[in-house]
Amino acid sequence: MSKRILILFFVFIFSLPVLAEDQESFVRLKRSSAGEVTALEVAITEFESAYGLKVDLIGVVHIADLSYYKKLEKIFGTYDKVLYELIRSKEESFDLKALSKPSPVSDIQSGVSSFLKLAFQLSSIDYTATNFIHADLSPAELNKLLKQNGKTYTSLVSDAVLSAYQQQYSNYKQQQVMGLKLLLSMLSANRSLLVKKIIAEQLADLDKEVEALGGELYWLIIEERNKAALKVLKDLMLKGAGDHYAIFYGAGHMADFAKRLETDFGLRRKKTRWLKAWDLEVKN
Repeated sequence: MSKRILILFFVFIFSLPVLAEDQESFVRLKRSSAGEVTALEVAITEFESAYGLKVDLIGVVHIADLSYYKKLEKIFGTYDKVLYELIRSKEESFDLKALSKPSPVSDIQSGVSSFLKLAFQLSSIDYTATNFIHADLSPAELNKLLKQNGKTYTSLVSDAVLSAYQQQYSNYKQQQVMGLKLLLSMLSANRSLLVKKIIAEQLADLDKEVEALGGELYWLIIEERNKAALKVLKDLMLKGAGDHYAIFYGAGHMADFAKRLETDFGLRRKKTRWLKAWDLEVKN
């Protein structure tokens, strides 16, 4: 399987984030002294202004251990406002039942999450909390942006998939190795954990790969949605809605958010703490 195809699968099915093992990352792999991957961790990055305004970037993976989402729920209660992502109408109330209607995508999500023994973000987080604020594009806004650029959502995805297939033979030998590892892991009694470890390792350099998928894809999924979220943040600040905010978005959005908080809002990065999203340690 091509790494780019794998990236597209997780971007469009689970919206998994950009990964890299360096200080600028918002998701990282934790390893044992022997070099084995033991966890997938997600960052909470704190930003602060000279006059005390605080904004935390809370990256998220959209399928994870239930314990991870429970930790996030406790953290959310410490903020004045939590800005969250979800492409829906701004007049529409959060309706988990409507969002969970059967579809080809939801069927794939259910099957894969069940196999990997992970929980869904939407069904594990209370989006009706009083401090939760919707901060994303609506379907109408999304379609308008696409139409202005001569695109539809289907054509944008098709272009990205085509680009991925054109690139898939750039490291053919590496793809063969990954395919063999996946096949062997499926024969193991502990196959769900082994598959999770393989996925985590393969996603370790997605920061470069996601941008390489194409400018239009990055522009729509990351930049335009981030602009919409930060407009909501600015409006809340002008209304004096609080002095401690959180932006709760897929971790792939965080690098762009960080740049915009520094350049457009004059905030400075203070510190980062890490939460374990996937426990990948082999239990005896």
